[in-house]
Amino acid sequence: MCKSAERGALEGSGGAETSQDFSGALPPTDSDWDLSTTAASGGEPSQRLGGGQDCPVSVLNWNIVEDWRAVLPLSRWTTVTADETLLNHLFALFWTWDHSLARILHRELLLDGLTADTQGPGRPDTRFCSEFLINSILAVSTSCFHKSDDFRAAAPRGSSFADEAFRLLAVHQEQVEVSLMQGVAILSVHEMTFGDLPLGTSLFFDKLSALRASSKIFDGPDWMDSMEVAQGDPKESKVGEALASIANGFHCLDLKLSLIANRPSTALGLAGIPPSQEEGGSPLWIPYPVSAGPQLSYHSNANVAEYELSQLAGEFLPAIEESRSSLVPDYRRSKALYDRFLAWKSSSQDFMQRGHYTAQAPCWASLLVSFDLVCIKLLEPFLGLSFLEFDGGEAARSLSRSHCENMLSSLWDYRTVFGMRLECWLVYACHAAVSTLLLNLPVPGPHEDALCRGCELLFDMGHYMPRANDLLLALEDDAHVREVEIPNSCKPFLDAGAAFARRIHIRNVMPLTLTPTSEGSAGQPCQVTFASHIESLDEEQN
Repeated sequence: MCKSAERGALEGSGGAETSQDFSGALPPTDSDWDLSTTAASGGEPSQRLGGGQDCPVSVLNWNIVEDWRAVLPLSRWTTVTADETLLNHLFALFWTWDHSLARILHRELLLDGLTADTQGPGRPDTRFCSEFLINSILAVSTSCFHKSDDFRAAAPRGSSFADEAFRLLAVHQEQVEVSLMQGVAILSVHEMTFGDLPLGTSLFFDKLSALRASSKIFDGPDWMDSMEVAQGDPKESKVGEALASIANGFHCLDLKLSLIANRPSTALGLAGIPPSQEEGGSPLWIPYPVSAGPQLSYHSNANVAEYELSQLAGEFLPAIEESRSSLVPDYRRSKALYDRFLAWKSSSQDFMQRGHYTAQAPCWASLLVSFDLVCIKLLEPFLGLSFLEFDGGEAARSLSRSHCENMLSSLWDYRTVFGMRLECWLVYACHAAVSTLLLNLPVPGPHEDALCRGCELLFDMGHYMPRANDLLLALEDDAHVREVEIPNSCKPFLDAGAAFARRIHIRNVMPLTLTPTSEGSAGQPCQVTFASHIESLDEEQN
């Protein structure tokens, strides 16, 4: 009902384009290290987090810490459950990784709003915290990070929090706040990964874009003036700094989703502000829910590198789209952009070199994947033009294969150390690499091993991210249409994932309605559609 209302509102509105002390909110640990930047591990198989070359390897699991206590009043922000301990556990899980959605939030101001006295005089400050935002966060945390066996009490489905968020969004009548835009972005990613893909896409590229166009929240001079004028007011100065940080987070998330969706420009049009090396969370993080030794987060370095990468990639989007849609792609322009991108990586010190930080901080694997994804998209229009030379005299097809293999290698290492359930957008990035290798390069070939690994990664992600199964089904269908022979090593993963995604229709089913006061009554014959569960009951058409 709520999703239907939101879908109707989206269809009836015109978007811009169509289609920090957080330590108290974390469990106690064996260390006194600052917890303002945290991380956790999960996924199948059991993941290992290394403490450096001289440190022992800690095997992480998802068993709840025994003396965990609820510390945040989260039940006042949702009607899905009143279990404060469970809600605190789910909320803490959201902050366990330095992931893309966490970057669009400011934890300290969010917690200020979350713990504020809502019964006091005056109107509550909802700029950085609202019921809608909290339910959106809990939806992603439950669907993406939570495992059913990692807590003593059963958690609601992530869709329950998502439905509550949609209900709140449908009745929202107040002015546009930062928390509204944050909630829409988080809810859209939840739907793109776990729910209704068209609705999730429309939420981000239409709804969020329209909210951005109708608000001046992220217009640069406003928050810069706030930072300058309010030097005597620490709270307002903090708000200005928070808006700049949140804008950078939105800019990076927008770029990733626009690349995946093959859009000619970003949805929000935010340029961001260069972050300083000192900006960001703690230089250390400790995994939750398992207490382990502190790790270097490289958070500040990652922020700077991601900002620079996003700035360059944002400039490339129009050129990528023009070349993709043209019968004669612009070779000179694309080659110049590609050379410029490689030069940036070469000049970005050693922290962009493969494997340097990936095994220690998850954000670096995501950064490497972003780099290779931009290169794959930039080279894509030239895959069939072998006479055109790019870097080192190589053709686009050869270079694209290398970038696909590099990306899948990064994701494979990421899975080995951290698991794959931690960044929703990586599902689509992995699919882009697998699709390029399967549909655009001849098989058998030297890339077959990487292709098999990519299919296995998608299949593994499909255990907890249903969209991965949909992508495997789409790959199988595309290969059939193009008459591409699927390697035998890849078939088990494609077939198994596609089987989960395929809808099964059973006709002429007689439903039986049972009530406490009767033995039951038979309904009219109908067609039942199964996916991972019963998806719909439709009347039979004569």
